[in-house]
Order: sequence, then structure tokens, then C-alpha cells
Amino acid sequence: MQTIWVAGEALIDFVPTDTPLGPGFAPRCGGSTYNAAKACARLGARVEFIGPLSTDLFGQRLAQDLSTFGVGTAWAKTVPSPTTLAFVEFHGADARYAFFNEGSATQRTDLSGFDGQIAAGDFVHVGSISLIDLPGAGNLADFACAQPKGVLVSVDPNVRPGMIRDLGAWRGRMGRILDRADLIKLSDEDLAFLAPDQTPEDFCAQRLGMGCGLVIVTLGAGGALLASGAAMLRVPGHSGPMRDTVGAGDTVTGSVLAGLTALGASGRGQLADLNGAALREIGEAAMAAAWLNCQHAGCHPPGAAQVRALRFGPAP
Repeated sequence: MQTIWVAGEALIDFVPTDTPLGPGFAPRCGGSTYNAAKACARLGARVEFIGPLSTDLFGQRLAQDLSTFGVGTAWAKTVPSPTTLAFVEFHGADARYAFFNEGSATQRTDLSGFDGQIAAGDFVHVGSISLIDLPGAGNLADFACAQPKGVLVSVDPNVRPGMIRDLGAWRGRMGRILDRADLIKLSDEDLAFLAPDQTPEDFCAQRLGMGCGLVIVTLGAGGALLASGAAMLRVPGHSGPMRDTVGAGDTVTGSVLAGLTALGASGRGQLADLNGAALREIGEAAMAAAWLNCQHAGCHPPGAAQVRALRFGPAP
């Protein structure tokens, strides 16, 4: 069975909350790649999380949460380094973060001894803050770029500019992964940081021309642009009140990966051949999943039945 292998950060988001003593923070399991893994599993895909998990109390909580969502952790290395922490501040529904990653399990990611059976047609997904701080970022980039032809590499940069201390090195590392990637998903904010002179359409066309199979740019309330070698189209987002946007982009990533495995897309050529109807189905499902996620505090990706009900109405 086609498997999605997710390598990256697992962290604790501390989100604002009211307490009897005044404003405080409540811990929530999170991390871009971690959230994407949960979203994949909730939508029926087979998922293995292979990022490092700390042996501290937060790491144990993260491992249990993955298990609850149906994400495998048999290949996730447990390490004594502490769990990355992130404190979240909201401006309306939008979130801003302060990360504490120095000396963490994420920063020290090492997949050199990984012996999981990644097969041709499987996805390896990487991204976000796990690609920022060395040495882990370099180790993870090497792991992704070393995947043999036939293994589909997926990346979501999910840029955190405030964490990047060596911009040139980060751009070089991200450039290597983007060049290897079969699937690129990023936001319009990511694009503005990575390639400020390019429109979403131009970026998609460039990356497809360089050999990528499928490129997706999310556009906030404007929905998303999806582009393969066969078609390029926009799908609208959903309007209405939202609790917050934490994990919305990660839910899109997970929905897309799950949707591709449901279609049996197991090669770069199959991604490139996706026609307009297939892109619309993948994009509309991802927008529905992201909106449903935003009805909750923190990342809480929906199941397939919830997505279908939003798109097509309750089952008779």
C-alpha cells in the first residue's frame, strides 16, 4: 500500500487561553509536518511519521497524539533532546509564532541510520522549521534529496523568516529540495519571501518547466492555484467565521497528499498528467478540509466524511 513518510518537526504550540488567574497559554500538539501527517491519516491515507520525538513529557504526548490520529511512529527515533516549543499570538484569526528550537530534537534531526522500507511510489514529505536550524536541517535536506528516482518527494516551505539566521544557506538548502521535489505546496506568503518578483502562475510554470510534477500555491481567502503539466486552475476558498488559522496550510498539504494516494498517483509523470477535473477535485477537497480545520482552536484536521458533507451536503 502506498505510504506517506513524513519527516520534520513535532512540537508543542502554546496557544493563548483565559485562566482564573488571567491570560495564559495552553499546550497543543503541533508542527507543520506533524500536522500534515495527522491530516493525511484523518483522510484515510497510510502515514508514517519519521521525524525525531523527544523522550521528555512533551515528546510522549506528541507520540500518543499521533497514535490517536492513526499515524504510525514505528520508525520515529526517540531522542533525549528536548521538544521544540512555540508560543502563539493571534491577530484576528491569523497566528504569529515565537519558536524555541535551540538544542531541540528537531534541530538535531539525524536520519542517517533510517532503515524504513520506503518504496517506489511512496511520498516523502518534508518542510518548515525542520529545514532551518543546523545540523538537523542539513541532514533532513540530504535525506530528501537522496531519495531514489521513483520515490515522490513533497515539500511545503512554510517559511518562518524570524527563525532564519543564515538566509543564504537556507535559500541554498531550500533550493536543493525544490529542485528535487515532485510536489511543491506553498502559500502566497511563502512565495513572496522565496520569489518576490514572481506571480503564482509564473512560479508554477517555472517549477513545472524544471521537472516538478505538481505545484500548489494557497492564496488565503482567495483559495488556491493548482498546476500540473496538463492544466492550471484556481479553486475558491470557503467564506465565513473561523476560530483561527492554525494548521490550515498543513491541512491543505495533508489533504492533497491523501487525495493523490486515493487516485493512485505514484509517479512524477502521473502528477504531471493530472487534468483539470482531477486538479479541481483535489483543490476543492483541500479547501474544504482547511476551512473545517479553522472552525477549531489549533490544528484539528477533519475526517473524509466531514469534508464530503461540507462539499456535497449530508449523506441521505
